[in-house]
Amino acid sequence: MNKTLLLLVFAIFSCLKSFAQPANDVCSNAIVITCGATETGTTDLATIDAAPVCGPSLSITAPGVWYSFVGTGDSITASLCGSAFDTQIFVYSGTCGSLTCVVGNDDAGAACPSNGLNSIANFNSTAGTNYYILVTGYGTNTGAYSLNIGCVASPVTPT
Repeated sequence: MNKTLLLLVFAIFSCLKSFAQPANDVCSNAIVITCGATETGTTDLATIDAAPVCGPSLSITAPGVWYSFVGTGDSITASLCGSAFDTQIFVYSGTCGSLTCVVGNDDAGAACPSNGLNSIANFNSTAGTNYYILVTGYGTNTGAYSLNIGCVASPVTPT
């Protein structure tokens, strides 16, 4: 009987764990991402963030997850192309307690041929600056996403 009870407790714990919030549900637990990396996950079971709105006609009304990126001095593309839902993306500098908007995007259109409702944020990074990326949805949309960070060296100006 003890084995049966132990297996039942393990099964319940396993089920509850699968319904947990994502580890990067809050800014202070942002997952580090680097140039050329792709991270996948889901915004399901995340919470709605109280981050500053970052861009005209944009709002944060859906659950989101966080990533952090250290600027390289390159031109950065943070892309959610290929995600399974209508996404929004916001990029901030500063600290989690004092975020400053860098760029936000909803619907990259033709730039995401597989789903024009996915989002892309382009910005010029400053080497050594910490950036925070919020992956969220439009309206109340949630779902599986794929975040890719592309870095292209900025052209060198001759002296």
